[in-house]
Amino acid sequence: MHARHTSFESALIDLKGRIKQEKPTVVSLDVFDTLILRRTSPQSMLDPVANWFDATVEKLKLPTKHANSLSAFHLAYQKCAEKNQKQGLDHEALESDLFQQWVSEYLGNQHNLTNMPTQLLNKMVELELDVTEANPCMESFLRSIEDENIRLIYISDMYLPKSAVERILEKHNLLRYFSNGYVSADFGLNKRSGNLFKKVIDIEGITPRQIIHLGDNKHSDGKMAAHAGMTGISVKDTQLKKRAKKIHWAYEYHKSNASTHHFVNHFTQSIPGTSITFPEQYAQNIWAPIYTSFVHNVIEKSISDGVEHLYFLARDGYLFYEIYNILAKQYPQQNENQPCKLPGATYLGVSRMSSMFFPSDAFGTREASLSTLTELPTILDAFSTLDFEPSALTSIA
Repeated sequence: MHARHTSFESALIDLKGRIKQEKPTVVSLDVFDTLILRRTSPQSMLDPVANWFDATVEKLKLPTKHANSLSAFHLAYQKCAEKNQKQGLDHEALESDLFQQWVSEYLGNQHNLTNMPTQLLNKMVELELDVTEANPCMESFLRSIEDENIRLIYISDMYLPKSAVERILEKHNLLRYFSNGYVSADFGLNKRSGNLFKKVIDIEGITPRQIIHLGDNKHSDGKMAAHAGMTGISVKDTQLKKRAKKIHWAYEYHKSNASTHHFVNHFTQSIPGTSITFPEQYAQNIWAPIYTSFVHNVIEKSISDGVEHLYFLARDGYLFYEIYNILAKQYPQQNENQPCKLPGATYLGVSRMSSMFFPSDAFGTREASLSTLTELPTILDAFSTLDFEPSALTSIA
């Protein structure tokens, strides 16, 4: 049985109804894009870790077998997956092999970086911890069935091990709901083949009819769960789908703009990522990349146009002024072969309106508002509400 939905709300209503009607022993949930949402494109998760690996190797001046570690990762995954497939498993890489193979694929065996596989794994987990959040719909659902006589488990197709997945769930206060979990990287079996479902049923000691599974992938979580004899519920949430497209577009844009990508990474990573409030976290992960990209483009445009000095005004201008100072310190270091003169920068603690009308003494917000109704506000516009003769204002206009 495979049921499809276009929102988590309707999928969870369906699941609750099936729990009452079918009385399953176990409810199984997918992890990523179901229980846990990322604030960045899944494809971007590997890039920062690979960049760190490249920088470390370059600093140590070690010879490499490939142009970059990212291409080495994909080859390592392919080799591990093919090896497992020949041994009767799925085309899936075991975590115990993958990170060791990644290092060997990139550097060969002539190196002394014995801890590098563990470091890469830890970097990957830390990144996941930084960019993930709990799906509020799922969080509410888990609380609502706490008193039901049902065992909850999670099943995930993921190249990170169960220990890493549980760290992520624990951070978002979700792990406490689950009695067990199964991850493809630990078994060499995955949901998309259906074999991980069969393995779970065997380990749990239940029949397929005793388990209902819900996840976001129509094939893996829906069709293959049903093929294994379970009830599979797949949900492709319309709003989250739009969100994912926007996030992926932003990722592709910044990836294609190498200089912007560097500055965005520098600025956002310079902010502590621990023990921060939700507003701070939101600002760090949503607004910081946008604002930093904007200021970086201002720097580029100022250099190309020969601008000598920049002035930042008003309350919002102060933030841009601070970002400019951070980027300006980094800019010459990244362009040693192409020296350039950055414009100076000054912050003026005035509002946009006050800078326009500072000669006026008794001037209210009503007059200021009226003065901005024309396309090009002038002093004549500002004093128009006082019924002065235009000729009387000419000398001061």
